[in-house]
Amino acid sequence: MKMRIPLSACWLVACCLLALAGVIGLAVRGAPAAESQPGCRTTFAKEGATCTVRLVFRSPLPAADLLEICFEFKHLKEFYHESEVRLLKKGADWQTVEYRTDYTVGTSTATYRKTIDRARHTVGFTMLDNKVSGWGIPVMTALSGSYAISASGDLRTITYEQSVTMDKEIGVLEWTMIQRKTNAFFADFEAYVRLQEARRPKTSQPPKKGNPP
Repeated sequence: MKMRIPLSACWLVACCLLALAGVIGLAVRGAPAAESQPGCRTTFAKEGATCTVRLVFRSPLPAADLLEICFEFKHLKEFYHESEVRLLKKGADWQTVEYRTDYTVGTSTATYRKTIDRARHTVGFTMLDNKVSGWGIPVMTALSGSYAISASGDLRTITYEQSVTMDKEIGVLEWTMIQRKTNAFFADFEAYVRLQEARRPKTSQPPKKGNPP
């Protein structure tokens, strides 16, 4: 007997993936296959209709470069192709971005406000609006999260945290699928950061005193 996945479960995953894509995106074009480096950690938790996710990993990129990757719209346009994205408004330290995804039986449009605090090395994001059309499509009622960059010796630690609340309780099947797809998102995000590391020009170290150049 074949197991049939309810359409509503598929839409729940689709909506959650759209939420996770609110800052970075699900696909990296031109990036090598994602392979987590030592120190990469992911955590998941859910209670009722709310789920939270967390990713932590390290990078040698300067904090300013990492903040730009997380915040600037040009990075989103470069590699995110799962939805139609539009920069609606922007200021020196904020922007409003719209994501529209068309499916066979419906459409999902979400608007996010992103803010950057360069002094604290953080990027925050909050969902302002989420509209869906189509039969049986769950709705995100709340979403917020942040990226935080901190020093770890010669490396920087990137911490991504997000909380999403749906309009109904998340079941076991949906939760399993969300975790699997979220792990794929995390791998793609890390792969994009690794790609930027590879693109960064190598800086030569000055020769030590007493050694030939």
